[in-house]
Amino acid sequence: MALFVADVAIWSIGCGRTDLSLRAVDGGTRHGSGTSADFVSTFPGAWCQYEVNCRLSPSVESCLVDHFDSGQPYLAEMSRMIDSGRLVYDSRQGAICANAFATASCSIGEAAPGSPISLACAGMLEGTVPPGGDCVQSDECVSHNCIIPHCGTSCCLGTCAVSATVGASCTDPSACFPDKYCTAGQTMTSNGPYPDTGICQTFMALGQDCANPSSTCQFGLDCDAMTWTCQPFVKDGQPCWPDGPHCDNQASYCNGTPGTCQPRDEPRASCWFPSSATHSCVFYSYCQNQSSDSSVPITGVCVPYPGIGETCDSIGSVYCSCINGTCQYSPESPCAVETAVHPDAGVRD
Repeated sequence: MALFVADVAIWSIGCGRTDLSLRAVDGGTRHGSGTSADFVSTFPGAWCQYEVNCRLSPSVESCLVDHFDSGQPYLAEMSRMIDSGRLVYDSRQGAICANAFATASCSIGEAAPGSPISLACAGMLEGTVPPGGDCVQSDECVSHNCIIPHCGTSCCLGTCAVSATVGASCTDPSACFPDKYCTAGQTMTSNGPYPDTGICQTFMALGQDCANPSSTCQFGLDCDAMTWTCQPFVKDGQPCWPDGPHCDNQASYCNGTPGTCQPRDEPRASCWFPSSATHSCVFYSYCQNQSSDSSVPITGVCVPYPGIGETCDSIGSVYCSCINGTCQYSPESPCAVETAVHPDAGVRD
């Protein structure tokens, strides 16, 4: 699991979201002098301003509540790991990272692994667990590579690998970042996710084959599902296909088959229901049906998803689960070394 934004597990083009690792590139120098309080006071605000600039959140205030509120397990988990010494926060690198977000464009590749933001933020958080030490995620390891076995649950005790160099074995999809990626995936079984074994690999270059689901194209490129090769993202106003490279602007979509990339619509704008027909509303809103007949696409209106603490229905939200009519953080126990299941005690397939 990558320790970055809580509402995503790994950077996802399909939802117009990004996820990147905030760890040092191999060989980086550790300057750790910051506390968990320093991290909390610096990173969330920078990230949320970026979200607002790129029309991914309606406001900094709502972003902070939805992503980083005290009830959200992400900050608590980060703070715990920094306070325990399993992660070191470099406040100087944290300031560089915050500035990178402040000056970044809204290109979907801008915050992807291997991108300028990813590299600018490299070293802000560094793992301290040496090879052979216990881990539950790669962020904790000096090598950035936690080998996680299958134990029958979603929280398994792993071991920090010696390295994350090209060709090194890995099981954690978030291992090897930010300058490489792990080709491993996860297979769901009746006894929980079963981590597949992969290797650390450099990102795929322009024109290279990306048909393997684990393939990740390098900065600025997307896997074109029509040719299964890495191709440039599509700029606004340029021709696009729903199955082709995604639109470069994180708040844009491909309007038509074929169509052109254009900005998504703000709340209260008209849209086609069901929203799966065009995905025309900005990320923090959905297309609400304005008729009792949902059997055919009809005109709807873009409506914001409910935020944390707000009333919700079966629609739920991208930020939370609808529990007893209220938008709440999904109930989950943080996975920690102290509570992880040892592979010898778990169930094996």
